[in-house]
This record gives sequence, C-alpha cells and structure tokens, in this order.
Amino acid sequence: MHKNIKTIYFLSAFLIITLFIGFIYLKIENLKVDKIYHFPSFNFYDLDSISVNLDKNTLDKLLMIVHFNSECGSCHYQLYELINYQDSLTNVNVILVSEENISTIRHFKQQLKLEKSKFTVLRAANHSFYNIFGNVMTPSIFIYSSDKKLIKIFKGETQIKAILKHIP
Repeated sequence: MHKNIKTIYFLSAFLIITLFIGFIYLKIENLKVDKIYHFPSFNFYDLDSISVNLDKNTLDKLLMIVHFNSECGSCHYQLYELINYQDSLTNVNVILVSEENISTIRHFKQQLKLEKSKFTVLRAANHSFYNIFGNVMTPSIFIYSSDKKLIKIFKGETQIKAILKHIP
C-alpha cells in the first residue's frame, strides 16, 4: 500500500508538471500569434536593395507572405504549386520573402522563372523576419485580410487546395 501511495504522488506530480509546461508553451505560442495578428509594419527590400513598405502597397487586396529558402526542397515545390495556381490568386498580393543574400535570391528567382509570375520577391534583412514572425520553418505562409488581420498561418509544405480555402 505504501508503494501505491508513492506511485500516486509520483504520477500526480508528473501530470501537474506536464500540464504546467503545456500551459506555458501555449501562452508563448499565443503571444507570438498576438504579435503578428495585425500585419506588423516593417520594411523589406527589393532585389535592388530599395526599401519596400508593405503597409503602403497592399491595402486593396489580401496579402500572402511566403517565407522561403532557396535550398529548401519543400519551398521549391510550394512555389511551383503557387505559380501553377496563380490565376486563382488574382485578388492576392503574393510576396515571397527570404533572408538569404540578394545574389542567391536573384538566382532562385531566375531558376523558378518567377519574373514571369505575378509574385513579388523581396528580402528581409538583418533577421527582421525572424524578429517579428519568430523562428518559422520554410516554407511558411501567412495570409492577411485587406484590413491587415491574420487569416491563416501554414507551416511547412501545404497543399494548394488547403491554401485556396482561405482565399475568397
């Protein structure tokens, strides 16, 4: 019987600690989402290093930010899918963002023939993307309404049908 009481105490303590850690994790995740719920104001740079403020350029349409890395195979797939369905995205400003150096982004843009697409390719400098959106995987997609409220976040490779469900 003494062993049973020790086991109950141990299991209770384990359960309480697990619930506490889970609660802290959820609070941290909610703080991150609260931070980006309204589209944060910050500047990106085009491939000529000219500052671009998305607040001024995207007021009339939905905004889709696709965070990518040129060495990411899932990013290649995701961008090919978006390119193939770009006619379904006419009411969306699609912004492709990387923190890689400009020459790498230019090469990637040429490789995927993005100059023929309706998408804008930008660079986030000095870890600004990570500072605002947190440590996100590539690809990640953030969809904002025309009034700059977060609609949906997709983390990792996502089927185009799932993305289009959030595009009116």
